[in-house]
Amino acid sequence: MKTILEVKDVYLYFGGVTALNGVNLKLKEGEILALVGPNGSGKTSLLNCICGFYKPQKGRIIYKDRDITKLPPHARAEIGIGRVFQTPYIFHGSVIDNIMVGYVTKQKNPFKLMRMKSAVEAREMAERLIEFVELEMYRKSEALGLPMGIRKRIELARVLMWNPDVLLLDEPTSGLSIDEKRDMARYILELNEVHEKSILLVEHDLSLVHDIAERVIVMDAGVEIAEGSPQEVVKNPEVIKAYLGE
Repeated sequence: MKTILEVKDVYLYFGGVTALNGVNLKLKEGEILALVGPNGSGKTSLLNCICGFYKPQKGRIIYKDRDITKLPPHARAEIGIGRVFQTPYIFHGSVIDNIMVGYVTKQKNPFKLMRMKSAVEAREMAERLIEFVELEMYRKSEALGLPMGIRKRIELARVLMWNPDVLLLDEPTSGLSIDEKRDMARYILELNEVHEKSILLVEHDLSLVHDIAERVIVMDAGVEIAEGSPQEVVKNPEVIKAYLGE
């Protein structure tokens, strides 16, 4: 499979703290790649470098053979990189309004959304995504008051509004019930298998990783310590040490 996203020798410092220490990563087209590791290992920092929220002091980010290291976040979204955060960003308004906001990202001129044709297209797309994430009964509900599991679905649908090729999912199942985790895993698999999205997944739930990821990279203290199938990495002595201690 062809590489769609590559992180090349990335270093990230915060003052005297090294968050990422020469990290390398390749995400292949159509792959679900899981990024795991203890708290503070650099997983979210790496996602922030990929989507442009952080600027690494060294290294490069390559997307579809193009160096995007200096591109701002909105430009990375426009070319096909979607980011879902651990804590959903929800504003006052209905569920469908929160989702339709994502349509603006795909417009070179956001004011096009005010034209009737674009507004109709955005609503139709939002309705399809509401059906995909099973939020029909909530479509007109005030979004801010809804449970975490529902808010995470709203943010996923919002990101899908601009039809990204790569999805960066940061702890999509944190704070969810067992049933909600199963639902989220089902959405991720369908996005990958049916809609051909390439997915980089940060996740603490190793059982979920085992069920849906094809390949796993394990990080600790800003460096990669293991890579392989889920079955391989859980047996790796370095991984066991990072999670459980000596």
